[in-house]
Amino acid sequence: MQEKRYSLEETAYAILEEKILNGTISPGECMTEQRACELTGASRTPVREAIRHLERDGLIRIEPNRTAVVAGIGRADLADIYEIRRRIEGLASRRAADTAGEEDCARLFEIVEMQEFFLEKGGTDKLKDLDGEFHDLVYRICNSRIISETLARLHRQIVLYRKRSLFAPGRAAESVREHRAIAEAIRKGDGDAAEELTVRHVEAAYLNLMKVLEKVSWE
Repeated sequence: MQEKRYSLEETAYAILEEKILNGTISPGECMTEQRACELTGASRTPVREAIRHLERDGLIRIEPNRTAVVAGIGRADLADIYEIRRRIEGLASRRAADTAGEEDCARLFEIVEMQEFFLEKGGTDKLKDLDGEFHDLVYRICNSRIISETLARLHRQIVLYRKRSLFAPGRAAESVREHRAIAEAIRKGDGDAAEELTVRHVEAAYLNLMKVLEKVSWE
């Protein structure tokens, strides 16, 4: 029974987290237990625990009147996340340059070539998926569970914003070119270049995102 309860809590949490992070539930919206039950199909007990988990993760804040309000990811959060990404993704690419085998490199370039194909065809949704696949593969190649899990979580937290950044005019083409350069550095085993190119890539994505969000109202 306890195992089943935890499973229900985890399922409710995953559903609510996804809806908050993909923008289905907007920052500032109230999250009552009843609404959470309707969104997840779960009963009040697992939903109550899921809301507490979301509060611990900073995605929900509890107001003085005990109302649960969706916090989402704000400007300061984005700045921190991208700063951490710059540092850790650079390290991941450096390590990948040391550990990548022929099959790993072939897969990296296969993803880049698919990106170039869909860029020409205007397949924006597929580009977004391939962008995630490229980064996920670098994380796996670097052969560090901690780095991989940390970066995967950071990417999940900003999935909505990464999509906005990638779809800004001209950014998708720049991103694909940057991916090709990173893949080339990894194939050559040039850790210095792989790290530097990745840091620049993340920085460019962040600066572009800030331009996109200039006119957005922040909570």
